[in-house]
Amino acid sequence: MNEQHFTLKDALEIIDGDLSEIDGNENEIENEDPDDTNWLIGDHHVTDSDSDDDVPLIELSNKRKKITDDYDSDDDIPLQQLLNNKLTLPNNYKWCKQMFTPPSDTKFHGNTTLPPLPTSSDGEITPYSLFKMFITDDMLATVAKETNKYSVEKDGKSTNTTPQELEQVLGIYFFMGLAQMPNARCYWEQEVVYSSISSVMARDRFLKLLSRLHFDDNNNATDKMKEDKLWKIRSWFEAMRKNCMTIPPGECQSVDEIIIPFKGRSHLRVYMPNKPHKWGFKLWGRSGSDGYIYDFDLYQAAFKDDKSELGLAAGVVEKLTNTLPSDRHFKVFADNYFSSIPLVEKLKKRKIWYIGTVRMNRVKNCKLSDDKELKKNKRGHYEYMVEEKTNTVCLRWVDNRPVSLISSYVCADPVGQARRWNRKEKKYETVDKPAIVEEYNKFMGGIDLLNMCTSMYKYNLRSARWYLYLFWYSVTIALVNAWFVYRRYHGEIGTEKRKIMRLRKFQALCAQSLTSAGKEKKKRGRPSEEDWLLHQSPPVKRPKSSKLVAPDVRSDEYNHFPTWDKSRQRCKLCPAAKPFFSYVKCQKCQVHLCLNKDRNCFYAFHQ
Repeated sequence: MNEQHFTLKDALEIIDGDLSEIDGNENEIENEDPDDTNWLIGDHHVTDSDSDDDVPLIELSNKRKKITDDYDSDDDIPLQQLLNNKLTLPNNYKWCKQMFTPPSDTKFHGNTTLPPLPTSSDGEITPYSLFKMFITDDMLATVAKETNKYSVEKDGKSTNTTPQELEQVLGIYFFMGLAQMPNARCYWEQEVVYSSISSVMARDRFLKLLSRLHFDDNNNATDKMKEDKLWKIRSWFEAMRKNCMTIPPGECQSVDEIIIPFKGRSHLRVYMPNKPHKWGFKLWGRSGSDGYIYDFDLYQAAFKDDKSELGLAAGVVEKLTNTLPSDRHFKVFADNYFSSIPLVEKLKKRKIWYIGTVRMNRVKNCKLSDDKELKKNKRGHYEYMVEEKTNTVCLRWVDNRPVSLISSYVCADPVGQARRWNRKEKKYETVDKPAIVEEYNKFMGGIDLLNMCTSMYKYNLRSARWYLYLFWYSVTIALVNAWFVYRRYHGEIGTEKRKIMRLRKFQALCAQSLTSAGKEKKKRGRPSEEDWLLHQSPPVKRPKSSKLVAPDVRSDEYNHFPTWDKSRQRCKLCPAAKPFFSYVKCQKCQVHLCLNKDRNCFYAFHQ
């Protein structure tokens, strides 16, 4: 029996976080004795060697961060998990320079026709009816029920909110996104009052509901539920995710990450120094090329042990594509964080084709030119190699810098043209552009489009409870998804592009319907005589807040004229202990002031 000796380099390749060559199947290595278990990681057995590089695996696991240059913490699998799973040695992929043979059948066989869309009472498809596809009455009823329970726990009495009132809260939130102000209280202040919001709900009522929003019963939460760090909002997320998947997916799907900005305290908060928002929640999403998001999940890998055998990053693509039907020839696109050869191979078994940028340390034995050699060539130069076993192509293309891509169904042909600016010659030039690059650039930007649309008219309501940030972001996704469905519907019926509603107007109409449709607005201020006679109860007198006048306005000595007002009100300048009432009102300042033989508050006020 031949003994197989492990050096430091061999052992690192087994347990390295880069899982591009690790295969989860326990297949025996060719030309090896099946009784020889020296190579099995799960047996805790490594043969002795005369080399000074032989080190125990446990010690290697502690040193690999310092030794390996290709270490990627995001794709790392704990050593104990490797020992328990008894993963075999990685497959040796063979790369060679030959013509790529595309699959014989990659034609899409899915149905992308929209289902019957909900309509309003008059039979029209409106922004409100599309929004209710994703935020349903049942979801709001559950939130109203849990909010009332939570308010009893906190205050000893219920807020007595209803789904209709929660719809008004959502409408107010959308109005806030269209008219940004420093904080939520500003929309009710007299100097900058926003009637579309202040006429719907009182300020204190709105703030009270924000502080008592709740989605699940704390008393019924078990220890098993709390293993999921998202349990406080999991029911809302799952209902929202289920509603998003009611729309049939398109042929091309892209997988990428979504960052929800957040700097507060939470176990799920992550730090990403290379992102515009360095602190926040990371959300995985799968969307179409039109930006519509079909499936999503929150990143919480540090608290979960159900990692895929493909690794963390590739496992995300595997999980999000599990909701796609097999044998329909979907095309999936992702960036180099997710791409690996085992992922391409696993998706191909379900007839799902893949294109993505890739890190070269994940395609071992692929001897393409490195960056220094590629930069010696002109822009537009490319070279590729094909893996014999999986028929996967790896291509490197020289643009402003070398770009590496892998694909399971398309290669360089047909080669297109790209227009690039030449700095040395100060003019544009035409360079070769492989088909794989054209395909990737065309269909990869779905999540980026979604991120742009969700950030355009989104208001940041601050809260000490971290899961409310996820709630408001899910509401924004619901609105943007409704707009994408609206655009897709009008594209199918052939509506002119200039007649399709913009997102700003779509959000305004949806907010107006949420605050008014089927709701009775409460009248603000003092009840009228008719209301008093109708209810047979005296009106409640409330002290009227004094109107503030900026010092620059009251002392500018311009257009301050006294006018006679029908109602007599308290003088603005007289002390509160000895108030005097006056019919005289300043036309510009809109305040009542004394102007008679005994007092001239009008003159004193404007000095």
